[in-house]
Amino acid sequence: MIQKHCFECGTALIEKELEEEGIVPYCPKCQQYRFPMYNVAVSMIVVDATIRTFVMKFHEMGLLTARKAGNRVFYHVGGTSDGRPL
Repeated sequence: MIQKHCFECGTALIEKELEEEGIVPYCPKCQQYRFPMYNVAVSMIVVDATIRTFVMKFHEMGLLTARKAGNRVFYHVGGTSDGRPL
């Protein structure tokens, strides 16, 4: 069992069978089944023919910096809350 305590009341969860689900964490105080909560985050950048548009827009906003190392260029996109580059 992943969760040990109820996220609502803090009571220790027990394992209880739920029809068509199997063994599921259960809070005896709330009398509710507590299914596992998974928080997932994804970060990505879409690269296709329009990437140049994104790069130019970040450059215009002052949010793009570049650092050259040998024959490679490393880009950083970001800035402060008032729009200044980092």
